[in-house]
Amino acid sequence: MSSTLDIMHTTARRLDLAYRAKGHGPTLVLLHAFPFNQDMWEPQLEGLSDVAHVITLDLPGFGASQTTDGDFSLDTMAEIVHDFVRHLGHERVVLGGLSMGGYIALAYARKYPAHLQGLILADTRANADTPEARKRRLEQIQEINQFGLLGLSESMPHKVLTPATAVKRPALLKELGGHIAASNVMAVTGALEAMANRPDAMDVLPGIHVPTLVIVGEGDELTPPTAAQEMVDHLPNGKLVSLPGAGHMSNLEAPEAFNQAVADFMRQFTR
Repeated sequence: MSSTLDIMHTTARRLDLAYRAKGHGPTLVLLHAFPFNQDMWEPQLEGLSDVAHVITLDLPGFGASQTTDGDFSLDTMAEIVHDFVRHLGHERVVLGGLSMGGYIALAYARKYPAHLQGLILADTRANADTPEARKRRLEQIQEINQFGLLGLSESMPHKVLTPATAVKRPALLKELGGHIAASNVMAVTGALEAMANRPDAMDVLPGIHVPTLVIVGEGDELTPPTAAQEMVDHLPNGKLVSLPGAGHMSNLEAPEAFNQAVADFMRQFTR
């Protein structure tokens, strides 16, 4: 089936969720990174529509989606994604997530394994936060509550892109900062708390038997290639693809290579 690029709204758990859909083939649902929105998936919405029915959405409180009543746990996000997918009439999907989206995808895999056809984990990790990382997230919450999102919008784009990308593509740097500045403060702080408190998911990996693609930018310093390899080592049916020249936002820094890896992966579901 094919559909439009217009942003539409659907009600899942009494929330209006903005989403886009395009293409035909097996259904691929993509979950965005923190603290961005579905616009980050534009190269995939365009580039993968010939091999998949691609659906992107703004998670609650991000982009054009309505915020929740304050419950931002990863399990709640997984439940909302599940309700959203079922509301659109899909029984089983290939679910992909980058960074925070990957954390939610792993929560989904634990809660709804029967509804997964495949899984894509990009620039993410299964481990819980270290005490130091958790402390940094909680400090960020305090800073945002006190000073707003300006500091995060200026610092975060430099952390998720390689230095080379930041120099060569200043427009992308500015675009990512703009997405952060326009975010809902409650959603951003709620997501930070959810990630800080997320459980270790390494024990989930051996129970994921659907085909799983793990993608990582070779220059990703936030969720490095070692974390990606560790996930693949524990997945019964996992494959690792490393993307040269890309950092944490590998889908934006190396979109052609990212799309090729996903397209090759998706073709198995059309046989």
